[in-house]
Amino acid sequence: MKIAKQSESQLILTESAIVPYVVAVLFLLVGVGILIFPSSFEQDIPSWLPILFMGIGFVMIFIVSRRTISIDKGERTISIIDRSVVSKKQEQISIDTIQLVETRKKISTHTNSDGWQTTNVGYVVILLLKDGARVQLNKTVNAKSSSIFSILNKTTPREMKIAQVIADFLEVPYEKKGLPSTSEILSTIRNTVWESIRQNTKEK
Repeated sequence: MKIAKQSESQLILTESAIVPYVVAVLFLLVGVGILIFPSSFEQDIPSWLPILFMGIGFVMIFIVSRRTISIDKGERTISIIDRSVVSKKQEQISIDTIQLVETRKKISTHTNSDGWQTTNVGYVVILLLKDGARVQLNKTVNAKSSSIFSILNKTTPREMKIAQVIADFLEVPYEKKGLPSTSEILSTIRNTVWESIRQNTKEK
């Protein structure tokens, strides 16, 4: 998510769908490649395989949506628009119903084939309404690996910077929820290392 336009009365944010589109194009290219050059493969390729790849590519292109968030002080509304090739979904929220803007930590852990675990940390930007409801603004969470380098790096994540801009524009408080501390990340790394060592020892 990034800021596309900002003025005294309007703030526009966009979230691109570049990665899903790239994946869709890759599926299409692989499907076309299999269809045109079947002799390039050592084994016989089923006739349905290129159709499957191209079908997945086409479906992804049509269903992947791009999000635009428009905050208009003049109309006192926040418009969240998800637009794809075939559809458009729009949600409107009154600025007067916003209590605060917050960012929340989102953690995911992955284990590779060697047994090593990687912990990724990302952040979601949320509007907390006065009735207690929460509206997540960023559909895609850009999770980054938690390592010793992330501990030394004191750069503020982009999502937090954007959340602060939104809060200042709306003139509401901004809260950071679940910001990872140095001790927390060190603990995660320590646990990951010990778990990997334990797994490798068991395999031997």
